[in-house]
Amino acid sequence: MNIIDKFNSLKRSENTALFSQSMLIQLSGYAISLALTPLAIAFYTPAQFGMFAVVIFVANLFGTFGGFKLEWAVINEHSNNIVNLLLNFCASLLLFWGFAILIGAWLLPEKVFAAFNIDRNAIFFAAPIALVTGLGIFWQAFGIRLRRYQDVYLARNTVMVSRQLVQIGLGLFWPSITALLLAEVVSRAAGIQILLTRLQTRLRFLAPKQFVRFFGPIVPQRYGHYAKVALPSSLATFIMTSSLAVLIVPLYGVEVAGAYWLVQRIFGIPVALIGNVAADLFQGQIARRADKHQIVSHMRQMTVLLGGFALLIMPTGALAFWFLTQRFYDGKWALSGELALYFIPAVCIQFVTSPLSRVLIVLKKMNYKYVFDAILFSGLLIWGVTTVLGYLSFTQSIGLLVSVQTLAYLAYMWICFYLVRNAI
Repeated sequence: MNIIDKFNSLKRSENTALFSQSMLIQLSGYAISLALTPLAIAFYTPAQFGMFAVVIFVANLFGTFGGFKLEWAVINEHSNNIVNLLLNFCASLLLFWGFAILIGAWLLPEKVFAAFNIDRNAIFFAAPIALVTGLGIFWQAFGIRLRRYQDVYLARNTVMVSRQLVQIGLGLFWPSITALLLAEVVSRAAGIQILLTRLQTRLRFLAPKQFVRFFGPIVPQRYGHYAKVALPSSLATFIMTSSLAVLIVPLYGVEVAGAYWLVQRIFGIPVALIGNVAADLFQGQIARRADKHQIVSHMRQMTVLLGGFALLIMPTGALAFWFLTQRFYDGKWALSGELALYFIPAVCIQFVTSPLSRVLIVLKKMNYKYVFDAILFSGLLIWGVTTVLGYLSFTQSIGLLVSVQTLAYLAYMWICFYLVRNAI
């Protein structure tokens, strides 16, 4: 088969059709959100976004991992009755973590907040944000289980667009860290409401006795492998990536951390959302398939689609963002524009690799994810030690950071393809 026949076959494939339709929905939300970003950031300062980054890190830590990655069980579980019970259990578990955050924020000494230049009252917002973040993850998983992809992506678009609109609305008369946090709560709650309405389901919490009874025998025995393998690995990756903005606060100051975090948010939209479109479709296509040759075929198709999209969109977006920050805002966001150019190679490789890594779940080879974790950890350790002991400037530090991230994700991509080929 020549290259033209391969291209025509790729265009006709079910995977490409689903990807194109879903990508169109997700891109519409991304485009609107991106168009609103210049106005949204105009009302706020990098220092406010730096404080916001600290709160969001805490919220995402509990919201994303407080459910022990059982959203994968929601997708793969065969029994609908068990899935409904699992959703109720996870909602109750996330509510528990919300109360835990409130208690922890109240008990922590003031010097901890001073070290990260954050107010205690702001950390309290991490509790509701964690709750709505986690609920959104589980109900998106439920939508993916039902193959209601368009409803899932509509909810994600709602979060992106409503976040910017609320930030703009509040910024007109109340530009503050509190306004940013309120926008996060409102937008994520709106996304959950979209899912509940479109999927015709309800949000329920278990009674304490039911919660304890379900947590005891069912979760460890039936779904223990998700927590044992996927949770530590995913948690390690999250900490090694999302904590960087928090670490920059004591190293270079809260304003620099805010500038860095804004770039991560802008790039994170296509990586996390559009990338998740590909990841959801890819996992949905290869889940429970016995023919490994079909998995290889889907994997190659997805690599071509993601690679082309990354090379087309990412550099263009970074250049546009750089031009915008250099010409407007009186130089307030100039550093963010420069950082966007630095991160082009790392973001492109991550965009392609992250969805492909779902193959490790299907092949039940998630333990190989630890190899990637070790590579990334080693690179970040070198970056941290060199930054501190070498007294690197922020620009030098970011250049080294981009290098180690790019190399780590290239190695991860190679691992995924290697395992698939050897599984045949």
